Amino acid sequence: MFSGAAMCAVTFTNPLDMARTRLQLQGELGLRGDGKTYRNVWHCLYSVAKQEGLRGLQKGLVSGGLYQVAMNGCRLTLHEPFQQIMPFPEDYVGLTACIAGAASGAVGAFFASPFYLVKTRLQSKSSAGASSVGHQHNIKGTWDGLKQLARGGPFAILQGASGAVPRVAVGSAAQLGTYSKAKSMLSSWLGIADGIGLHFASSMLSGMAVVATMTPFDVASTRLYNAPAGVYKGPLDCMLQTVRAEGPLALYKGSLALWIRVGPHSVIMLVLWEKFRKIADQVRSA
Repeated sequence: MFSGAAMCAVTFTNPLDMARTRLQLQGELGLRGDGKTYRNVWHCLYSVAKQEGLRGLQKGLVSGGLYQVAMNGCRLTLHEPFQQIMPFPEDYVGLTACIAGAASGAVGAFFASPFYLVKTRLQSKSSAGASSVGHQHNIKGTWDGLKQLARGGPFAILQGASGAVPRVAVGSAAQLGTYSKAKSMLSSWLGIADGIGLHFASSMLSGMAVVATMTPFDVASTRLYNAPAGVYKGPLDCMLQTVRAEGPLALYKGSLALWIRVGPHSVIMLVLWEKFRKIADQVRSA
């Protein structure tokens, strides 16, 4: 149910995710020229469409969809059970939702990590040499990427997971925590009735919170997944190396692409989540 909502969302937002990946990788540690391959998210989308065709905009779609199914299947399914075991009073709904969101997000990120790794490497790979950014992996597609990981053993499969877990934990806490709180506030303060309007407004607010808190972890996660083994020791080392080589603002590379993507993605996923949850409640009560 929840995985279906996530899969629908990723189909529409994958081009923006591809642009985010490339913007975060360009100019990595100052090793690839001046880092001006893509001027901004719009230039990235235009350049990829022009040089690699429309299929280039959907690179990593299959692995991205599998990641969303695995990660959000865990995250959204476990969120409410985790909320129910939190030892906080009902007045602390925001704190409860944040902690439950972080815990469920960390579980989902760990199990879905191999799909995210393959997605990142596919999205960074360019068929136009002049527009390539980051390390270019010899990977033909989702299944080829997963086979390569399987041959590399457990360490290859879990490469980058150390960055993915805090990334999704922070993002999930921000998204699900602010979504629940926004619904409560908009309903009680503005009198907005429960429905698609309330879900839409709450989703957009939660998307803003995700970008503000998650982008540095997102940059580190993308680079950990794409870099050859040994370049970074972990997410903190990646952030420190990035700041030293490129300045503190480099931790917010791709933030506009992330915000443009997370807003619609959150709206589509969370609105469908609400709809699917109501359908499931009706089926259970029938």
